[in-house]
Amino acid sequence: MKYLTITFVTLIIVVTVFSISHRSVKRINKVEFEKESPDEPYEAFMLQRTYPNKVFDVKAYQSALNSAVLLAQHQTQGQRFSNQLSWTLEGPGNIGGRFNCIAVNPLDAKVMYAGSANGGVWKTNDNGNTWIPIFDLIAYQAIGAIAINPNDTNEIWVGTGDLNISGTMYLGNGVYKSLDAGQTWSYVGLADSYVVSAIIFNPAHSNEVLVGTMGNSFSRDNNRGIYKTINSGLTFVQTNFVNDSTGIIDMVQHPVNPSIVYASSFCRLRMPGMSLTSGTEVYVYESVDFGQTWNILSGGLPNGMIHQRLGITICKSSPNILYALYSTSDMSLPELYKTTDGGLNWLPVSINQFDKYSYGSYGWYFGKIYVDPNDPNILYIPGVELQYCTDGGTTWNQRAQYPVHADGHYIYFKSSNEYIYCTDGGLYKTSDGGVNWDDIENIPNNQFYAVTENINNTGQYAGGVQDNGTMYGNASGINNFTRIYGGDGFTVTYTHNPSLLYSETQYGNIVYDANFPSGFIGLDEDNTQNYNWHTPYFLSNFSEDTLYFAGQRVMRIDGAPNGTFTNISPILNDTSSPTRVSNISTINQSKLISSILYAGTADGNVWNTLDGGNSWNDITPFQGSSYYVTKVMPSPNESATAYVTRSGYRDNDNTPLIFKTINNGTAWTNISGDLPLLAVNDIEIYPGNENIIFIANDAGVYVTTNAGINWERVGINMPFVAVLDIDLNYNTTRIIAGTFGRSMYTIDITSIITGITSVNNNLEVSIYPNPSSDFINIKTNSKIDEVRVYNVQGALLIQSKSNSIDVSKISAGNYFLKITQGNKNIIKRFLKM
Repeated sequence: MKYLTITFVTLIIVVTVFSISHRSVKRINKVEFEKESPDEPYEAFMLQRTYPNKVFDVKAYQSALNSAVLLAQHQTQGQRFSNQLSWTLEGPGNIGGRFNCIAVNPLDAKVMYAGSANGGVWKTNDNGNTWIPIFDLIAYQAIGAIAINPNDTNEIWVGTGDLNISGTMYLGNGVYKSLDAGQTWSYVGLADSYVVSAIIFNPAHSNEVLVGTMGNSFSRDNNRGIYKTINSGLTFVQTNFVNDSTGIIDMVQHPVNPSIVYASSFCRLRMPGMSLTSGTEVYVYESVDFGQTWNILSGGLPNGMIHQRLGITICKSSPNILYALYSTSDMSLPELYKTTDGGLNWLPVSINQFDKYSYGSYGWYFGKIYVDPNDPNILYIPGVELQYCTDGGTTWNQRAQYPVHADGHYIYFKSSNEYIYCTDGGLYKTSDGGVNWDDIENIPNNQFYAVTENINNTGQYAGGVQDNGTMYGNASGINNFTRIYGGDGFTVTYTHNPSLLYSETQYGNIVYDANFPSGFIGLDEDNTQNYNWHTPYFLSNFSEDTLYFAGQRVMRIDGAPNGTFTNISPILNDTSSPTRVSNISTINQSKLISSILYAGTADGNVWNTLDGGNSWNDITPFQGSSYYVTKVMPSPNESATAYVTRSGYRDNDNTPLIFKTINNGTAWTNISGDLPLLAVNDIEIYPGNENIIFIANDAGVYVTTNAGINWERVGINMPFVAVLDIDLNYNTTRIIAGTFGRSMYTIDITSIITGITSVNNNLEVSIYPNPSSDFINIKTNSKIDEVRVYNVQGALLIQSKSNSIDVSKISAGNYFLKITQGNKNIIKRFLKM
């Protein structure tokens, strides 16, 4: 699958666009980016999915994710077997993904913990030579903060949620801790904080911990600010609250007196139809009693003015010196303030030679400032480029350029000359103050939009990655993937001519040439169409000289890549829809009859043509629904059969939606069966057997071998991350999966294809009625040894040996039955009304 699949919570932002050198890419069609005011950053994916302006139900989404984890944990070999297979991590390891934070063991600097934007926590014991993932059993892989207990370095706290709150951000569910240096984890709490930005221990009393939070980015609430525990997380008290749209984004601690802590606030919401990045209650706070009470500092600070993100830093060798960096909301230079008396008085610093274009437009995404631990005049500000100053904030120059990846977020100083830099493209270390840099991680945490196999080189895989372009490689050279093209990468399409391939960046920028993109596919000549962030295109199943792509119309090029351009459809989206959802999100062609084409739109319409585009038919399942169409997939086996997957996230609906037609769209059947309550991102039907279907959602890859009645998660070793794209490899023996946070995987599906009978024999258990308000009855031909009822958090509620389970006393919601029969465990989901 090669087209737009990301769900509401996996949303994209155009921060900057990179080429092969990460820094620039040509705009190759004539449609310019839509201009926006600085306080409304361009968040294309989010805005497409928030139509018609409903609020995303974070709790429902998290409940569904928790239930998917629980269900996978209870699947056993006695039930089915596809969850016993192992995925192969193909890579890449050498093209780093986004990291938000890093923590270093204060007693052994070779031991470090790195937090990825949506790839979990990684640990190294050898100063970055090798890394291992240590957070994979947790459902929340977006990491905002990591802290190590200074009195017991085996105690690690991790705060979940992407603190940079960009268009690809994920929310978390609070704080976890490990008492054995990351081998095992326990949940601490603060589930409603959603984004944890900072964690600080009190070294004098390490049971006392402060947690800074940003709250729910998708709605206004009061669960944000600073929380304090005095009992290692058993209970928390909210000690700082700004307002219902403003949280705490930064905290620093006095190096001599740990009771003194400084914090800064930031107003950030990403509600439907609005992206708020600035406010008037942007303050520097001080506490002198380790966070029990807080005071707003003034003394020259620009309180009450409209600002974006606010970063603070304190000099370790001169702790009375602090800097406060205010990001502005008008694309101008940031404002820098300095205090030399511990925050009583502040003076503005006049900034010169600062590259505002690599920072000013996106200060809300960066917003950090760091001071050298031994020289209060040496400052660093991460941005698109890392900027550097040696005179106390006045004169600035760039410090880390290519090959250091753009977009920096965090610096950890081991000394004045040696520090670690977290970027959108991995982790870098300098040992000479930033003159030279080493890439210190080979961590596969890329965010893939699309994946495929090279048809001329079986076993070589390619794909498009957020902020890292398109690339190819495989597990045999996991740290040697080769870049094809830059920008935000999307669909790669190989042809049987080894010298010709196609590669795509955002908004339908399609280039071709196997060695270096030298040709551009032009879009519509009148430039009137809106194009999807991940514009759908494909080469015809019947002729590689015919290329189809879509904006608001379906278009065809005959004689591709250089040929005749033709519109073959009218505008297929609802023209009354908001501009940003006025486009086609997915197109496809029958593999059996060339004249049958399909199109799905971002505002919920599904169309087909049976005559090559002369006439189009509205075949939308559930007419009137605006649910985003993530994929249309014609059957490879039956010419009148097709499938549609849809996402209801923007309509506050987590229901998995897979529809099947056997009569060219005249009638549809929902085949989502017992999938977890997460929207479906992609679908593949196995050639030669219509009963075998694979889908991708925000919890991984699932398979059915009985045409959608029952589903199970595929593989035992893929973390619970979103999978946006799956594809069958060339000889249909492997599934290729593009995850949005843990790079690319493949899995051998031979046993799934050949073991259908044994799987179906384990499915002769049914429950009824479902939904139920009083009793759930179990129908089976075998003896039941035990029945257990779990809630979606995994808590055991009922234990019985009966075929009829009384559920009248449990509250309404989703639950699981675990039915044990000998060595088999069968999991069934039911809804209590």
